[in-house]
Amino acid sequence: MVVNRMVALFIGTCLVATTSWAGTVYHAYPGDNLNAMDEVLTYGDTLIIHEGDYPVDPDDRTGGRIWRSDLRGDDPGTPEVEWITIRGAEGENRPRLYYFGALSNMIDLNGTTDHVRIQYLEIQGGSVAVKINAVADHVVLEDLHIHDNPDGGINLPNVTAVTNLVIRLNYLHHIGSECMYIGKHGVGGVSDSLIE
Repeated sequence: MVVNRMVALFIGTCLVATTSWAGTVYHAYPGDNLNAMDEVLTYGDTLIIHEGDYPVDPDDRTGGRIWRSDLRGDDPGTPEVEWITIRGAEGENRPRLYYFGALSNMIDLNGTTDHVRIQYLEIQGGSVAVKINAVADHVVLEDLHIHDNPDGGINLPNVTAVTNLVIRLNYLHHIGSECMYIGKHGVGGVSDSLIE
């Protein structure tokens, strides 16, 4: 049974959400705080970011930045798995998350990142565009336009294990350091993954 209803959530910004059996669909519009929005995501949820500019506030480093610890699409203690998706809206121009400074990573996922898709975004500036630390399993980074990041494009520097990683159809340019850095020297490794 699918239940559709509009819910207004207020977490410093107004979110519009539709609830269904597989999770909640949240919609972000320019002016919304993406950092606050990603904190409510749980397994099965989708955050659709509509076209427009999402700048990072230089004072508190929120706004167009996504920072999260333990973003998991699995329900610990059960076999249930529902992907968490963060993506640009279909049929619209790619939304731009940007910060003209190097003090913050634009998408920064710490702890366990599991069953997460990040798709169809433009990420400009910040220190690193996408940084994932610790454990990464079933992560998809797809159709991203990443540019003008002084310290890296896609960076998984401290992961102890990377499995089922898919990095595909991305366009990275004008990166000050490595376009992609995956793995940690002497620890863990990458397995069952696709980069194209």
